[in-house]
Amino acid sequence: MKIATSKCKSRTEFSIISRWIAESVGSSARKLPPARCKHLIPKSALFWILSSVVINLSFCTTGATADNAVSPADKKETPSVSPAKAKSPAAKLQFQVSGRDLLVVDGSGSKKTFHINEPASLPINNEIVDLTTGPNGLPTAVLGGSRAADMTVLPGSLDASSVQLKTESGQKLENGKDFKVDSSSGTIELVAPQTFTKVVADYKCWLTRLDTLVVDQAGNLAILEGVPLRSAPLPPAIPAGQKPLANILSRWCNQPLAAEDVMRITAKLTPPDTDTARNTKVLTPLSQKLKSGQPINLVFWGDSITAGFCADPLDKSFPSLVVARLKSQFPTASIEYKVNGFTGRRAKDVMKQLPEALATHPDLLVVEFVNDLSTPVRDLNRTYASIVEACRESQTCLMLVTPHFTDPSMAKAQDWQSIADNPYIALIHELGATNDLAVADVSWRWQHLSSEGLRADIMLVNLLNHPNNRGHEIYAEEILRCITH
Repeated sequence: MKIATSKCKSRTEFSIISRWIAESVGSSARKLPPARCKHLIPKSALFWILSSVVINLSFCTTGATADNAVSPADKKETPSVSPAKAKSPAAKLQFQVSGRDLLVVDGSGSKKTFHINEPASLPINNEIVDLTTGPNGLPTAVLGGSRAADMTVLPGSLDASSVQLKTESGQKLENGKDFKVDSSSGTIELVAPQTFTKVVADYKCWLTRLDTLVVDQAGNLAILEGVPLRSAPLPPAIPAGQKPLANILSRWCNQPLAAEDVMRITAKLTPPDTDTARNTKVLTPLSQKLKSGQPINLVFWGDSITAGFCADPLDKSFPSLVVARLKSQFPTASIEYKVNGFTGRRAKDVMKQLPEALATHPDLLVVEFVNDLSTPVRDLNRTYASIVEACRESQTCLMLVTPHFTDPSMAKAQDWQSIADNPYIALIHELGATNDLAVADVSWRWQHLSSEGLRADIMLVNLLNHPNNRGHEIYAEEILRCITH
């Protein structure tokens, strides 16, 4: 599924490089969290398309075309990290891809081709696999390497041809004869009942990677390679003195680059100021306590996102990031916090636990429930009215957080774009406006991920609902933006 993008404003797009060069390149570049998650990959159903295509992407157009193929003369054997001189950094850039080659053309017609290296596959050796009886009455098992960090199977991540099995006694089993492999479910199935209950497996899993095209202060272009991961790859950290221009996605199975694989970067946008004045008013007492070094108590109340699922390591979860950055910004403040994350639950499912969360008289209750994207409107109205009333009675400041974008099927949406129109998101904004509540608008940031050279479908570690470290960082950024104004 491809996320449509709107046409850009040329004055913004054409000036991005020249404005950056005019800035002080000595300032530290923002660095993204380290790409440590060991269980990662983009959605297979979306990735097995456009296997051979030549595209032309402009900084000022929405669509991709295949009119300008890369000629043999333009294909140069250049390492992906070798710099290429861009004669006119402020000029319009175009991208063309052919196979795994990326051609960058500036406004003066100067061309440079980069070869985007294939991500390495992940070998898994000597895995002891317990066999169970499957639906067909045959011994079967799910290979561990095909699972994400939350144990969700990553469809298509297993390289079926690489699977080798043997019994614990050393007897080799033949792929296709003694057993079958289903990459979509990550399973192996023996073709006949056996007396043994375990096998030893060797196999490989596909990896994906996000690289970044950068320009330095002299106008030199280069490709920075990201870290290969199983899903939801993170862009590489950008060194000081370089400006990111586009992210390039390398998919599973070492596929050729496709149209949506080249994602240009404009700027990190922030939500409009519709909630800023109210947030400032509501959270001023908390901000003053932080500045004066007084003790504060925060409670984060939500689902598995609040619990930190798929944040790797756990201190990259958004509650941990919020507290760590508040302590850094306000070193004299005494900050206590509690995380109440209920896996797989909606707000209405855990209302009985709300009094316990409020019993500590927190200065701020932060409520996040991405699972409520699928909750009926009638239940939403009743549940959140009760949350607002409970906080009012306990004199607790309440912050509602709009959710990130899950797979459309989980949000009961037809496509990624329509998630922005989900009634849950609208309800949060309405409650904020009518009840003087703080609202952290994470949904708006996910709706505009394209400005950061990202897409919602490649931000989910389990391909369904759990965001990667960058997703958790966006939650933290928006919550902190409300607190620190």
